[in-house]
Amino acid sequence: MLQRIQTIYLGASFLIGLLLSMISIGEFQVGVENYEIRTIGIFFVDSDGAVFEEPVTALSIVLIFHLLLTAATIFKFKDRKLQIKLCSFNILLMLVLSALVFFLDYTVPARLKEEMVPAINYKWGAILPFLSAILQFLALKAIQKDEKLIRSIDRIR
Repeated sequence: MLQRIQTIYLGASFLIGLLLSMISIGEFQVGVENYEIRTIGIFFVDSDGAVFEEPVTALSIVLIFHLLLTAATIFKFKDRKLQIKLCSFNILLMLVLSALVFFLDYTVPARLKEEMVPAINYKWGAILPFLSAILQFLALKAIQKDEKLIRSIDRIR
C-alpha cells in the first residue's frame, strides 16, 4: 500500500536522487578557472554561472537507473518479494554510486588533469548517495517486517 512507511523512505530516496542530479558534488581548479562536478557532467564556472563542459556518463547512468528502480519499487507494493529484491539491488547501486563519486579523479578529462590543482574538493552532495542507501535499507527492513506479518497471519488461518 502506498501509505506505508517504506513509501516515505523510498520517496525520500527518490527525491535525494533528483536533488543529486542538480547539485554539485565536487569542485576543482585548473589554473585560475573553477570547475564543478555534478552527476550529469563537469561544468565550467564563471561569473555568469555554470556552463556544461563534459559529460560524466557512469554517474549519470547509475543515477538514472537508481531513479527508475526506486519508482518501480514504490509502485510494486503488491509484490513484496520483488520489492525486497529491488531494494537490495538499489542499495548496492547506491554504494556503487558512492564509490564512483569518490573516484571522480578518473573522470576528469586528460586535457584538464595536466594543469589541475591536485585535489578535488568534495561538497556535501557527495554524501547524498550514502543517505539514499540508508533510506533504501530502512525501506527494506519495513518491507521485510510487512512480509513477516503477512506470513504470520497466513499461518494462523
